[in-house]
Amino acid sequence: MISPTTIETRDKAIGPNVTTPGCLQFFVTSARDVLAGLNKGTEHKLGDWGFGVIASPQQTPEAKAAAKQARAAVKAAKSKPAS
Repeated sequence: MISPTTIETRDKAIGPNVTTPGCLQFFVTSARDVLAGLNKGTEHKLGDWGFGVIASPQQTPEAKAAAKQARAAVKAAKSKPAS
C-alpha cells in the first residue's frame, strides 16, 4: 500500500507545471527544448530520445495556395443563386 505522504512527495517532485524550476516537468521540458534546437529540421529524431513525435508532412506553399483556391471556389459556388 502506498502512503499518502509518498504520493505527495511524488507530486511535489513532478511539479505543478513546466515553469517550476527544480521539478521533473521543468527538466524534461528543458531537455526537449534543447534537443529540438539541436535537431532543427529533423525533429523526428526526438523520438530516439523517447519523446512522442507526430510526423505529418508539411504542405508546400503551392499546395496551400491550391487548397485556398479550392475553398474559395466552393464558397463561391454555394453563395451563387440557383437559376
